[in-house]
Amino acid sequence: MLVTEADAYHFLGRIGFAPLPSDVNHVVGRDQADVVDEILNLNRDLPATPDRLLVADRMNFQANSQNLGWWLNRMIQSRITGATPSTPDPLLEKLTMFWHGHFATEFPGVEDALLMFEQNQILRAGAFGDFAQLCTDISLHGAMLIYLNNESNVQGFEQENFARELMELFTMGVGNFTENDVVEMARAWTGHGIIGYDPALGGRNGTYQFYPDLHDDGQKTIFGINANWDGPDTITEIVRGVRQQATANFISTKLWRFFINGAPPPGAIEQLAAAFIAADMTIKPLMRALLLRPEFWAPENRRALVKTPSQYAVDLYRCISLLFVDTEAPYFLAPMGQVLFDPPNVAGWGTNGYWLSTATMWGRAKFAANRRWAVANEDSDFLQELRDMDPATGTAHLLQTFRLHEVSAATTNAIESWFASTKEATPWALAPVGISVTALSPEFQVI
Repeated sequence: MLVTEADAYHFLGRIGFAPLPSDVNHVVGRDQADVVDEILNLNRDLPATPDRLLVADRMNFQANSQNLGWWLNRMIQSRITGATPSTPDPLLEKLTMFWHGHFATEFPGVEDALLMFEQNQILRAGAFGDFAQLCTDISLHGAMLIYLNNESNVQGFEQENFARELMELFTMGVGNFTENDVVEMARAWTGHGIIGYDPALGGRNGTYQFYPDLHDDGQKTIFGINANWDGPDTITEIVRGVRQQATANFISTKLWRFFINGAPPPGAIEQLAAAFIAADMTIKPLMRALLLRPEFWAPENRRALVKTPSQYAVDLYRCISLLFVDTEAPYFLAPMGQVLFDPPNVAGWGTNGYWLSTATMWGRAKFAANRRWAVANEDSDFLQELRDMDPATGTAHLLQTFRLHEVSAATTNAIESWFASTKEATPWALAPVGISVTALSPEFQVI
């Protein structure tokens, strides 16, 4: 199947953010499989650790706020065409966001912006790779060890938080393990901790460290298998052993809900899971199978997902050519209901209808209203050409500016009516208010 213009807007919005005209032109007319393979195989450099995090004050709120702004700006700047090796890859950033919600940790619990950044890098580096390795790397990193208390999980005083969430939230889901598995899993993960207090730092060092004398090296029975289990061994068993099918189903279902919609047809998850297993639980082939599903491209699944607040903010900034500065990002995103690096709990965020509430929609309205003055005022040229346009032309220009390729007649008529009355009464308001009007249209809230 060849990619149409409507397909291109849908595809690019789902695998990344508000489509750039150059990226749309780049994919239109090409075979779907060719486009999917290109985006899955972009070769981009991973970002370096900012110098600002290699200092003692990385444990304050401002340092983490800078992490948030840094990541959102990577999403804003991501693109396919006109890129250099250091240009962010849109699907890689989108998938990193998915894994961030899947392996959820929060700065208030970790209290180290460097660890949060390092974890984000682990997610980015392993986003398309071996799922067992990604899960292991996250599990043995200080952010997760601290957040789910495994750094205090020692023989004789077992801490079960991480053991439970590893099975329930990170790999195979509810119903695929027993309470005895939780107890024995916690024993397997004893001794996997962090350095702890470091005099050289004058505080806690979250670097991973294994303490053999605190590890339970006795026999343990997990999933009915009696062995001298160690923590990482259990991930191998979950992903490639007796719980492989459950894990493949669980991850496939979560990716479906994030990238397509919330209701897979009969057999779809089983087919994706089969592709995952056939690829030895490597994520890239699973993503290829997902993005080539007919349901992904189906017209009925377009505009079927409510944008997360992060995507909404990124899309708006891409359309009005802004970047986040200083530590402002949390103040804008918190009223909308999502601050990356600070999920509501270990289960992360929900999808779709999870984002619909009166409070969060007010948050979006206030964000759009605030940001319009940052780019559209009497000292700016942004959208000032609207004053010379008739309502129909001006409406089309606004929709194009905000990458809205297909909108309802109701939305078009509403914007045209607003345009006509505003041009007659207060033409100076066309540019700033036009941002809010279009950014708050139903079509801009969804992908």
